[in-house]
Amino acid sequence: MIHLIRVIFLLLVAAVGLIYLSAAFEKSATAWVFMLVAVLLAFAVITTDVLFRRKKLTTLSGIMFGIIVGMIVSLGISYLLEQATRILMDAGVKADYFPLIEGTKLLLTLIICYLSVSFILQTKDDFRFVIPYVEFSRATRGPRPIIIDTSVIIDGRIADIMKTGFIEGVIVIPEFVLVELRHIADSSDSLKRNRGRRGLDVLNRIQTEYGIEIYNTTSEKALNEIKALGVTHIWYTGILAHAICTDYTAYGIPKVHQALVKGKAGSPYAITDYYDVNPDLAEDIPNRMNEFEALVRRTHNAGMKVIIDFVPNHVSRNYHSLMKPAYVDDPGRHDRTDLAFSPSNNFYYLPGRRLELRFRAREEEFEYSEFPAKATGNDCFTASPGVCDWYETVKLNYGVDILNGGLKHFSPVPDTWQKMLHILLFWLEKEVDGFRCDMAGMVPVEFWNWVIPRVKNRKNVLFIAEIYNLSQYREFIDTGHFDYLYDKAGTYDLLRDMLVRKTSVSGIIQHLHAFESIRDRLLFFLENHDEQRIASDFFAGNASVGIPAMAFIATFGVNPILIYNGQELGEKGMDVEGFSGLDGKTSIFDYWRMDSIRRWANNGLFDGGLLEVEQLELRALYKKILWLAKNEKAISTGSFYDLAYCNCDNPFFPSDRMMAYLRKYENELILACINFGDQASDCKIRIPENAFDILQIPDNTVSKMKELITGKAVGVCALTHACPFQASVPEKSAIILKFSY
Repeated sequence: MIHLIRVIFLLLVAAVGLIYLSAAFEKSATAWVFMLVAVLLAFAVITTDVLFRRKKLTTLSGIMFGIIVGMIVSLGISYLLEQATRILMDAGVKADYFPLIEGTKLLLTLIICYLSVSFILQTKDDFRFVIPYVEFSRATRGPRPIIIDTSVIIDGRIADIMKTGFIEGVIVIPEFVLVELRHIADSSDSLKRNRGRRGLDVLNRIQTEYGIEIYNTTSEKALNEIKALGVTHIWYTGILAHAICTDYTAYGIPKVHQALVKGKAGSPYAITDYYDVNPDLAEDIPNRMNEFEALVRRTHNAGMKVIIDFVPNHVSRNYHSLMKPAYVDDPGRHDRTDLAFSPSNNFYYLPGRRLELRFRAREEEFEYSEFPAKATGNDCFTASPGVCDWYETVKLNYGVDILNGGLKHFSPVPDTWQKMLHILLFWLEKEVDGFRCDMAGMVPVEFWNWVIPRVKNRKNVLFIAEIYNLSQYREFIDTGHFDYLYDKAGTYDLLRDMLVRKTSVSGIIQHLHAFESIRDRLLFFLENHDEQRIASDFFAGNASVGIPAMAFIATFGVNPILIYNGQELGEKGMDVEGFSGLDGKTSIFDYWRMDSIRRWANNGLFDGGLLEVEQLELRALYKKILWLAKNEKAISTGSFYDLAYCNCDNPFFPSDRMMAYLRKYENELILACINFGDQASDCKIRIPENAFDILQIPDNTVSKMKELITGKAVGVCALTHACPFQASVPEKSAIILKFSY
């Protein structure tokens, strides 16, 4: 729309220059000169507008309002010009020049109207701050968010009203309301305390019923749309039963002491029962395992595989399994608690010392008690773990005497090993296809060497290790038998530095070459539950900044890629979410519906009907990149050749902010050019003769060329080592060129 307005504006200015100015001069040549000047002036106005453009917003109301404003302003200027004309006439000036004045008035009218329309079309809801209640495009499509206060929550009827479906839109509970509720619930006055706790229970009910997807509501339509994005596996987190706030004692599930629960949803890694699923995610609590198994079947029917968390390093301090087989004992049941360490113990102990949770021990009527104290999950061997420790968990003992130099006692096989093997085999029977192993690097590699082959003998499932120590990478692949490793300490950290701190691409190239022998076993990601969202104010502030990084991790190797829910929609993670607060992340400790996912879900249609244009465009781009990574053979299985080393001294290639590499499969070659810089680059890429030999590319042979992200056929081209390949790459973007021989 804005481009059409610019064309019309240009034509009208040209007409004004030709008709009105030609009337002011006898010589037609002079008139044509003035018409050219008018056109050049129009070009200058449009160029200025383009240089200072903001995000496009095209609405009829904005155009009409802009024209009205422009006409009013130009009317005032025309009045001044008319007064000036009368003064000139009174002074005896010839009337021959008056058509020039009329043309000038019309020209100014067009310019002012154009600038008014353009300004309003590109300012979105900012205009609301200038004129209250005037708004040309709502930032929130559909029903408005509804804010409720403390008294409404304590009253409790809001939950029942919401159940009727009468209230539309998102329920917003401000942070100060949560603080006030907690303050009332902690009051020394029993009446106030009961009201506060009633409010917290109502709030938990609202969050549980309306803020999360549950096993039975993850529909076939939703799964099919996720599959269409290019997804092959879904990692369902928060599945295993863990410490939560909800009281399910009516169903025989022990209530967890609230001092051991982070937020309302609790930490999904403070496991209370390895053999059960989270009842908060079930519609029919007694039937919760059947609901999960049905979710697994629906996921498989949609053509995707299921990955769940396996948490081997620690459990909740309130661990007690109700669903385990009768012949299986809970961890710690036969431990000798008078010993700090024993190879046959499942936990580590601090004999003679009582656990002290000084910061939130009295979350209930009675203080949480543990004697003797157990070591905390993050290897904290003190009876007084801090608020930044994993205080709600206890460390599992795999036969390593941590406080005695790390001595290993692996013969006979420790009891904890046997228990973990049984748990993994139990979930195989539920038809899961893989395990994301939480904090795998804190568990001895000898255990993984022992357990993974035994599990894979039953079913060839995936094992993914969460690991942060680069020095452990090869050991956990070669000895531990993991399929893939989190590459957080390498690729993720380096990419973030490149996007935020503008560091050179050389760091990531060196990292990936250093791990070349296991590079294809590294799991690449740009977001997950532990990291800040790209679009958050704590990271880049704009999801589009991550596009070159996404193109890179999807095309550089044959590695798997992790896409965090909402990443493809530019989720900002800027909500003040309960326990974790405002940190640029999406909370795992509280039930919270992300605005981007709500818009995509569109009241169960899962068609993105409420998404903004920018979100739709970003999702389409993610879909294109993921499908290229999945379906282009040169990317998914092809050979690789890095062009970084032969272009590091190339003056026509900004090697500090760009990277280029080749992928080859049979008679197809892909050239990827990734631009992390803030400026577009017209670069010349050297392709050495060695690359043609290794990849068996025909040198100086004509081939068809296509840009895969846009899908546009560019034409024909002949790559050769004798002449650099010229490419234009927009800022913060990438081009993926395919050559077919």
